[in-house]
Parts: sequence; C-alpha cells; structure tokens
Amino acid sequence: MNREWVVGTVETKDRILDAAERLFAEQGFDATSLRAITGEASVNVAAVNYHFGSKDALIEAVLARRLEPMNSERLRLLDECERGRDDDPPSIEEILRCFFEPALRMHSDPDSGSARFIQIFGRTFTEPGDRLRELFVSQFRVVARRFKAALGRSVPDLSKQELSWRMHFMIGAMAHTMSNAEGLRLLDEGRPSRKDVDEEVALLVRFAAAGLRAPATAGIAGRV
Repeated sequence: MNREWVVGTVETKDRILDAAERLFAEQGFDATSLRAITGEASVNVAAVNYHFGSKDALIEAVLARRLEPMNSERLRLLDECERGRDDDPPSIEEILRCFFEPALRMHSDPDSGSARFIQIFGRTFTEPGDRLRELFVSQFRVVARRFKAALGRSVPDLSKQELSWRMHFMIGAMAHTMSNAEGLRLLDEGRPSRKDVDEEVALLVRFAAAGLRAPATAGIAGRV
C-alpha cells in the first residue's frame, strides 16, 4: 500500500498540513473545503478526521505549525536575556531584538513557508468571523504577556494602556516589513533595498525603541 494513504503516518499528517496551508493561502478559509484539501494532499477524509477531527482544528494546526516554533524561540531568547538580571532589566533594544529576530529569520528562510503564511496571516483578519481571529490571537497570548511585562519594566513611565498601543504599533511595523517589500521598493525609487536579516532587525529595533521611549501622551498617561 502507498504510504501516502496510510491514515496514521506522520507523512500523511504533513501532506494534509502542506495542502491546507497552500489552499488556505490561495483561496481563503471559508472557500477551501475539506474535499479540496484531501484532493490536493492525495489522502482520504478519514485521514483528516484521524489527525485533526474538524476543519477548525486543522486551521489551528496550520497556524500552530508556523507560530509555535517562532514564539518558542522568542520566549527562549527573552528568558536568556532576563536570566540573573532582576535588579537590572534588559534594555528596550535587547527585548525588541528577542521579539523581532525570530520572525524576520523565519521570513528570510525560503524553506519556512513564510510567503504562504503571510497570506494566511492577512486572511485571518480580513475574512468574516471571530473564530479565525481568536485562533490566531490565542497563539500569541503568552508571548504578548511576557513581552509586555518585560517592556513595562524598561519603560515604567508608560501606563499599561499606552504601552499596549505602542506595542500594537511596533507589531504593525514588523508585519508591514515582512509583507510589503513592494512598498519599500517604491519608496526607494526602484533600487534594491532588501537588507540581510541582521540589518533589518537592527533597523526595526532602532525604530521601535524610539517609539517606546517617546514621552508619554498627556491624554492617557495616567490611565491603567
């Protein structure tokens, strides 16, 4: 028997994830049926049910496959950065580097599937329904709490609300950097502007750190 059709094999699970990721990126979540995924993966419906149980669970697995390694690396770097420094918290730049570098390194790796994942990232926030956004956001809760706490110790004058807004802006800058290379070429008048990962991380860290260090906004500085 061809192993691609053996329901319980790791190869079968990976084929389903690869096919689902391709189709979700190209067609969207709602427009992609389980039948289309099984056809693309050359497996039967029983294999999808065995490994995932439902379409929502399959979507969650597609997201987790890319996000969990990246977020685990972020937390590992932050743990390393904070270890033994209770009375001397890491600098804003050190914390930001822990956050940005794993994402930009994944994006630069041609074998990481990041191009398709950027499409999927966009679809989670443009397709109707809160369930998709909840699945995506759930992957970031622990990371968001850890990094907000770390940054809060480094910029103690900011209220929790203002820090949330500034983190929202910094994440937006990172997402835009990863998804809109055409915009950079336009701004740079067509010249090749793509830098290596270390340079990109350094530029993004410098930009975000300046925003985090800016004086607190008078209107919301005292709110919590």
